[in-house]
Amino acid sequence: MMATHVGSLPRPRDLLATLLEKEEGRPVDEQALDARVQEAVTEVVGLQRDRGIDVVNDGEVGKTSFLAYVNDRLGGFEPITGSARNPWGDSREARDFPEFYETAAGSGAAVALHMRAVGPVTYTGQDAIARDIAHLEEATKDAADEEVFMSAISPTNVEGWQENAFYDTDEEFLYDMANDPGEETNAIMRPELRALADELKAKASAGWVTSKRGVREIVGLPGADADAPPPRKGKKKKQ
Repeated sequence: MMATHVGSLPRPRDLLATLLEKEEGRPVDEQALDARVQEAVTEVVGLQRDRGIDVVNDGEVGKTSFLAYVNDRLGGFEPITGSARNPWGDSREARDFPEFYETAAGSGAAVALHMRAVGPVTYTGQDAIARDIAHLEEATKDAADEEVFMSAISPTNVEGWQENAFYDTDEEFLYDMANDPGEETNAIMRPELRALADELKAKASAGWVTSKRGVREIVGLPGADADAPPPRKGKKKKQ
């Protein structure tokens, strides 16, 4: 039986601090940051191997969090002032295990601002995903037969994280997010990587996985209708 994990692993504190500074628009040394990300990816790949993980990934250590990183990779949004909140702060688990969840208060997801759609959703993260892929390829170049994977945020997680002030309906909002951030999923759908959707509940969408044996469709999501026409493109939401 092969072992893997969900994808997002703890980030080194110094790296997370720099990533958050960049997300907030403060100047950072891009060359030094890129080198630190590569170092962290190589380290986390080694830690997974040491613990017997068969299908390893980059731990998403080059992202502020598995949710908030998308803020830097989407166009058509504006930040919502004062919207940062701990997504686990009022959960039943956080109430039952407060000491454990205290660390979440300083996570990337907890301190990042939420965003509001004020125009058509576009994907602007081509350079960022190319760097993610390059870092993982460098970290795993010494094991050509090793199974590796990368993860990408799902449309429904983006919808739950951001607000809609542009599209007439949430269906249109979700549909555009399934198409434009889908560029990121397409980028990691390559023979040497497995693509892992972090959530499989979006309508009118399907999950795909890749491996060294090629591409195969693994699930047609509930509610999807292949013959149904797509929702019409969004217009300015009526006030």
